[in-house]
Amino acid sequence: MPELETESQQQSPLQSRIYLTLADKPLAQNLANECRHSGFKTRVFDNIDVMTRAASMTPPDAIVIESTFIDQIKHISEVLHFQPSDSPPIPVIYVAADDRLENRLRAVNIGCQGFFSKPINVGSFLNRVGQLCQRKRHRDESILVISDGSPSIEQSLSPLANHHFSVNFLNEATSAFEAITSYHPDLLILNGDMTHVSAMDLAQIIRHEEQFFGMPIIILTKRDKRLFDAQASEVGIDALIGLPVDENDLSAICKARIQRAKNLRREYQYLAKRDALTGLYNRHYFHEKLAQTVSLSQGKSSCGAIIYINISNQENDPDDLQICRRSLSIELGNRLRTSVTPPSFAARIDDHSFAILNYSTDEREIDLQTESVKNALQNTE
Repeated sequence: MPELETESQQQSPLQSRIYLTLADKPLAQNLANECRHSGFKTRVFDNIDVMTRAASMTPPDAIVIESTFIDQIKHISEVLHFQPSDSPPIPVIYVAADDRLENRLRAVNIGCQGFFSKPINVGSFLNRVGQLCQRKRHRDESILVISDGSPSIEQSLSPLANHHFSVNFLNEATSAFEAITSYHPDLLILNGDMTHVSAMDLAQIIRHEEQFFGMPIIILTKRDKRLFDAQASEVGIDALIGLPVDENDLSAICKARIQRAKNLRREYQYLAKRDALTGLYNRHYFHEKLAQTVSLSQGKSSCGAIIYINISNQENDPDDLQICRRSLSIELGNRLRTSVTPPSFAARIDDHSFAILNYSTDEREIDLQTESVKNALQNTE
């Protein structure tokens, strides 16, 4: 029987602390239960001042606040005024009644790092919370510098050790692959002024290797950065930095590029199996597991079932009906997540249909799960 990862296995909360401040009490309780089930330490508040006092004593790894509480502030720092200026900001997720552009812009403008509208896709919510919590995990991120022994490069980059970076220098480009494989750096910095090898050629060679394709690459140069512009986009250079550079600016660029790469890797892993709208498994994963199940069942006396759920086959819906369909899909996804127990699993097949793959060999158990799913969906509006 194919193994499926549970929600708590998909997340890596490491006992991260989440504070929920929501006026919608049923939503607050539901999200709190889901967060706790996934391993997050979770507290619920219905007053932003109480939450702020609690956060000042025990800072959380992420905060979720409903728009009702923060619509009158200019910036999220007004709420988190207890935060020291030199400490990393606590990521805040904004929860709104709907996903209109003005609400999304509001969230961005006041400094929130996540946005969800009602109804909330719980699977996507947990994935985003986990992603934001990882930003609070302090460890020295590794940087590999490929240069030619230039003292100015070492002088410019050595101060990064004061910003939670572990910096290794390689002064022989011919050993680049061996060094990258050995160090597994979070970021690669190339000296753009090397004479024995072109930094752009070296970057392109590295990009040819699939295992290094997503590694962020920065090029440093004393020359005019425009000399690299023509190739930078094609090769996949993440930043061109002119020397000299302020160490705080350089540190901020390195952190941003590393975090961006980590976020992309996490999202790729999530979306490879998951449907973005509902958080259920996607069609490709469902078909893969179905084919695997059929193959493993050849020549065996086994039992199983596929349960299909169709919400509509109507084409060319008007905008208001599309909004309704989106909400209905999210609600269905949330209910299927809680009503379908592993190893069986639910997937979103297309805009109108869902499917459950049940691995049970007991027909009575299949009937019970079918009835359970019907009951769970019966009151969905």
